[in-house]
Amino acid sequence: AENGTVICFEKGCMETREAVPTGRVLVDGKGVGDVGEAILRERMRLSEDGVVVVHLSVDERRGGVIDGPRILSRVKGIVLEVADEMKALPAPDWRSAEAEIERRLKRFFYKSIERRPLILPIIAAL
Repeated sequence: AENGTVICFEKGCMETREAVPTGRVLVDGKGVGDVGEAILRERMRLSEDGVVVVHLSVDERRGGVIDGPRILSRVKGIVLEVADEMKALPAPDWRSAEAEIERRLKRFFYKSIERRPLILPIIAAL
């Protein structure tokens, strides 16, 4: 018998019947087997490359950094560089700054450690 083969025992006899689908079934909190491909890819990436969370508090009116980031010095330099570039704009778009921080940090981590961690930049405009 192979995985999925149905074996039926009746009146002292054994016979095989039509196979049923088999494979891994992933359980995710609320459901069974309903984890999508995108989530699986993200979890695989997390398990292999890790995660980096960047938190930066900025003064929305003046555009300056109030607090953070509290991370590696070279990474901090990259984040502050993006913040300075945003501050120089007449109307800083901090959401696009998050995307730019993510883009630059992805490049930095790949060049430094040849890994692609999940990067979550969070800018709190106060």
